[in-house]
Amino acid sequence: IGDDEKGRTYMVIAGRTFPDLDAALIGMGVEQFKHVRLAFPSTFQEQDWAGTTHETTVTVRSVSTVAPPVLDDEFAQSLKAENLDQLKEKIREGILKAKRQIAQEMVNEQILDSLLAASEVAVADNTWEQVGSRRLNEVAGELQRQGKTIEDHAKENDMSVDELVAAQMKEAKVHVQRAVLIETIFREQDMKIHQSDVD
Repeated sequence: IGDDEKGRTYMVIAGRTFPDLDAALIGMGVEQFKHVRLAFPSTFQEQDWAGTTHETTVTVRSVSTVAPPVLDDEFAQSLKAENLDQLKEKIREGILKAKRQIAQEMVNEQILDSLLAASEVAVADNTWEQVGSRRLNEVAGELQRQGKTIEDHAKENDMSVDELVAAQMKEAKVHVQRAVLIETIFREQDMKIHQSDVD
């Protein structure tokens, strides 16, 4: 969610946020944008937004849902587990791993946002514009495979084509600023990435 260049990242449960955001999330898919006016409740976790109204862009980064099957040993064996108890243990380990990963991603986003806010990062317009144009071309190609146009995609997200392009370009600029910032920190702190890190 953002009304500035950096935005803010949250993990939410649709239907359990607050009325305006719940309504905005309905029908949205991964990597979809929507421009909406949100009235944040006084109990909102970010104090500077609590009790205020903002024109914002909502972006869905990922969607998770659960539709449980009938749990029995036969089902467990179809997933290469000996029995239901072993399957439950594997699922528990997978959930813990996913939660740790989501938490780390949220921390990373917050760290990068804080670093950007405390830094002056200048990037050439043609750099981030190229990144944004490439991303728009990728989106257009994927839409074409689905038999859709960029106009269809914008309409599905309650946006004009110009608004969609502007949102993608704004995001591209932030990504390039983050990359420049990370590169600078690595260089100044003499940090290295080894093959073992990549592996």
